[in-house]
Amino acid sequence: MESPLLSVLLPSILCTLLLILLIKKLTLHQTSNPTNFPPGPWKLPIIGNLHQLLGEHPHRRLQNLAKTYGPLLHLRLGEINLIVITSSEFVRDIFKTHDLKFASRPKLMAGKIILYNYADLGLAPYGNTWSKLRKICTVELFSLKRVMSFKYIREEEGNNLVEKIMTAKRSPVNLSEMLLSLTNVTIARAAFGKGSSQQKRFLLAIKKMYDYFSGFNLIDLFPSWSFVGEISGLRHGMEKVHKEMDGILNEIIEEHEMKKSDEDDINEDLVDVLLRIKRNGEMDLSLTMENVKAVILDDFNLLDDVT
Repeated sequence: MESPLLSVLLPSILCTLLLILLIKKLTLHQTSNPTNFPPGPWKLPIIGNLHQLLGEHPHRRLQNLAKTYGPLLHLRLGEINLIVITSSEFVRDIFKTHDLKFASRPKLMAGKIILYNYADLGLAPYGNTWSKLRKICTVELFSLKRVMSFKYIREEEGNNLVEKIMTAKRSPVNLSEMLLSLTNVTIARAAFGKGSSQQKRFLLAIKKMYDYFSGFNLIDLFPSWSFVGEISGLRHGMEKVHKEMDGILNEIIEEHEMKKSDEDDINEDLVDVLLRIKRNGEMDLSLTMENVKAVILDDFNLLDDVT
């Protein structure tokens, strides 16, 4: 006769054994990786160290982990291995001594869909495309001569900001909003010129685009779970933003191609420069229109630091 106690405990025992086997399989897969990773906190099955970075101020959480595990530590975010470096000495080695090994960027889904299959500089894998785009940015787009040519834009928009504050007199103003508007308008003028009719639409679309490049994205943390993008609607959202952005960029490019300004290149905006290089095949480079559009989006992000 079967023991009543055994019949009650058997399902629990089986579930426990199955859970142990699952954890063992996952941890075995993790430790079987021959890569010699730096030290780091213990990883949970499936999610790894995601639970330790959730919430506000993930950079402070990383700082606290570095205090425990040192300036070079290993985390696993879902299926992705992450090496965190908090030492300026190690960072210097990466950017100087071992720069080619770290030149490529992660293949984010947003980069594939929104940025024309990694046709930009920021997310392009290291190779011929990356090298030619870097050459364009170094020689043409962000040279000292080009940056100084934007000086009058910075001065004009800075004066406009001061006048707005003076006009408000003693009324309270939202300085954060004003500074954000100043940055956006300055960058847009440097990229497209003052008279672009698509500037406002472009800035709104850029804001939507940034939402997909910020924070942790399940599609990128679990690349083998392709169904996540479909179920969550992330893929559809990215495709929608890409379509909207592509339409605006086509109109901006059409505006510039129609004017075909004969002015000195010092007065060119960034779209003019890219179209000139593509049209004339300068610097022995062959740009596609996808490269031009993707670099425009990159420039808008990079100019935030340069200008």
